[in-house]
Amino acid sequence: MLHRTHAVGLALVHAFCGTAYADDINVPGDQPTLAAAVAVAMPGDEIILAPGTYVIASTVSVTSLDNLIIRSASGNADDTVLDGNGLHTGIDINTSDGVVIKGIEFTDFSRALDISRSQASIRECRFTDNHDLNTSSSGVIVYSIVSDLAVESCVFENNSYSGPNSAGGALAAFGGTLTVTGSHFEANSGNFDEMLPNNQGGAILLALGAATGQDFEGVDCTIRRCAFVDNTSESGGAVSGIGGHNAAMAVLDGA
Repeated sequence: MLHRTHAVGLALVHAFCGTAYADDINVPGDQPTLAAAVAVAMPGDEIILAPGTYVIASTVSVTSLDNLIIRSASGNADDTVLDGNGLHTGIDINTSDGVVIKGIEFTDFSRALDISRSQASIRECRFTDNHDLNTSSSGVIVYSIVSDLAVESCVFENNSYSGPNSAGGALAAFGGTLTVTGSHFEANSGNFDEMLPNNQGGAILLALGAATGQDFEGVDCTIRRCAFVDNTSESGGAVSGIGGHNAAMAVLDGA
């Protein structure tokens, strides 16, 4: 139950400042929706979703909320689902460090997660049947720009991207770092429309160098103990890199 307390002992300054401590916010117990829970959350809080399907009507914005955790109560992505119902962006994480998303399924989004200038971990999540047909940027499921992103023990299945720069059917990372560990990528496509000429990276697209006019360098990427099955694209069915200057090293490690 949500119950925010304040420090009253040891240091008198705490009593005057009303220092807040991290709390659990249960959905739908304390707040009816994920958006409502994020709206009242403070840095360090934990949002816990009860099993069920939650239709996301508008983008949930996580801005300047360091160390926020959003997780399923069961820890099982199979019984806790965020359904975008065709919504473009599910959760937008901006200028927030230490954000954790755990044990949730994302489906029917154009982009499930948009991560900008943040540090985030996605753990034990499932991304299925998300399709982006119209946007001009890359990465249907998770789009990371100038961020440090860790993806652990996740499943990306039957997701696709198609647009003017069609690439990164599951993940796209531009600048910062990307670490992907113990995850499964199957039947993702950066080539949903075969008539488009710029399809790259059926599962993952990496910017290995900064584009002209952009304020980021290439991404440092490590991929360990991952499986890639039947991902398709014009080039780089599993992983593709673009860019040729200021290139960072992309490391694939099977250990």
